[in-house]
Amino acid sequence: MLQIISIIVALGSIVFAFVIGFRSIRNFAISRKASVFISFQTQAYDKQFLVDQIEIVRKWSWKDYEEYRQKYGPQTNPDAYAKFISVGSFYEGMARLLKKQIIDIDLMPETMAIGVIMFWDKIKSISAQMAKDFQRSEGIKHLEYLYDEVKKQHPMSKA
Repeated sequence: MLQIISIIVALGSIVFAFVIGFRSIRNFAISRKASVFISFQTQAYDKQFLVDQIEIVRKWSWKDYEEYRQKYGPQTNPDAYAKFISVGSFYEGMARLLKKQIIDIDLMPETMAIGVIMFWDKIKSISAQMAKDFQRSEGIKHLEYLYDEVKKQHPMSKA
């Protein structure tokens, strides 16, 4: 009888340890996702990032990809090109993390969602040629994926 009780206690201890371990791992994963998202949110609300994004979305204009390259390309305007790469790479990185389920889109504030939408709407017309020119269609696909996911999650951003 004593042996059965000790086996039951041992099994109970193992189950208890498993539950505690599983909860700890789950809490760590949630905490890590939150940490990564906070890092992205900090960058998204960085003053220089916002200034660069607003400049791209509101001030830049082009009728086609060739005009974009002439005005904002790496040879003709390295400063503008750096801004474009900075903003685009940020959103591409966010899309990659979203695809890998490292961040949750439902945590994304409306203002960040609007930034994603405005940026994609701005570059959509040149995205195919840009991907071809730089042989980086994967990055453009990630940006479009982020845009599509944001539009699904933030219906108010559709306007």
